Amino acid sequence: MMRKFSACIDMLFVPETDDFCQRIELAKAAGFEQVEFWLWSNKDLDAVERTLQQTGITLAGIVAEPFAELTRDSDHDRFLAGLENSRDVAVRLGAPILICQSGPLLEGVERARQHAALTRAMARSADVLTGSGVRLALEPLNDRVDHPGYYLTSTAEALDIVDAVNRPEIGLTYDMYHSMVMDEDSESVLAGRLNRIFHVHIADHPGRNQPGSGQLPLRQKLSWLDTQGYAGAVGLEFKPTGSTADALEMMRGVWGRSAVKDRVLAGRASTPRDVRRPICSMPVALTTSQQRHAGDDTSCCFLKPKARLQNLMFGRMRMDFMRFLSALVAAAVVYSAALSSVPTALAAIAFFVMLSAGWSEARFERIMKAINSKWGLD
Repeated sequence: MMRKFSACIDMLFVPETDDFCQRIELAKAAGFEQVEFWLWSNKDLDAVERTLQQTGITLAGIVAEPFAELTRDSDHDRFLAGLENSRDVAVRLGAPILICQSGPLLEGVERARQHAALTRAMARSADVLTGSGVRLALEPLNDRVDHPGYYLTSTAEALDIVDAVNRPEIGLTYDMYHSMVMDEDSESVLAGRLNRIFHVHIADHPGRNQPGSGQLPLRQKLSWLDTQGYAGAVGLEFKPTGSTADALEMMRGVWGRSAVKDRVLAGRASTPRDVRRPICSMPVALTTSQQRHAGDDTSCCFLKPKARLQNLMFGRMRMDFMRFLSALVAAAVVYSAALSSVPTALAAIAFFVMLSAGWSEARFERIMKAINSKWGLD
């Protein structure tokens, strides 16, 4: 069974661009076939819909709005009114899953009463979603690191609620990161109830960064899910420690080339060979090298993503500290070369542009020939 990864573009590709729609394009260029994001109400839905259609990317899920205190009966009507809108947006964008949270642990209210209120909220939510094709996935979160004061921290309790509701529209988002931060064991907590899991999230700990950056046995746990027949998407909901490309390279390196290519990955890079009209605010033009990648049937998600993203984002990527140092070195070399001759200075500039943009040696040679021809040095 081929595992299907989904890129959470509220975390992945954020270091590369603030343009939300362009993150969808970058996910496509990296080989993803699915993305997901959190809030929909602050997005340009027309642009998002257009970008999804033009890239062929599918939407794995979005968050059900508004955030509400589902442990309090008096807040249910507000949530359910918003759920109708979230359902309609999910249908429009083709998202099969809405992800929701329980809300806070209420002080001075018995836990049993809060549990019962949350169960009623899920039952009423099922009525809202009936016949839409959209399902609601309740998500337990950790309260030790990321969400202090959150009510639903136990996967077992969440599954009990789903079982009590017993409706096909209601299930669980199982976030391995949150679960293992709460010292849960996947095999034990999900045993016999994996059919209740609609969606999965992963991140490493400590840091909630890319798999391989921490200590969690994510690869083993995902393999167990595979053997149990889980066929849903696995959302990469982590904060890259550097660039997204570097984070994906680390994941590929830790999990192994063959595992990444044959088992972990579902998508293949299929960026069009022509230069497309920009989908969002920034035009995206493909180099010859990128076109060769796009046409390579052996290329897939995480296969050389660093080169692809660097090419695609050249001229837009933010300069970090190391890039700043590189720029200083480049400036010094170009200045020194300029003292010798103009062609030498141009050659130095072309060399550093080649390094930054990921150009091939052949392209560099063509530039050098043009410089030599211009200055009559052939």
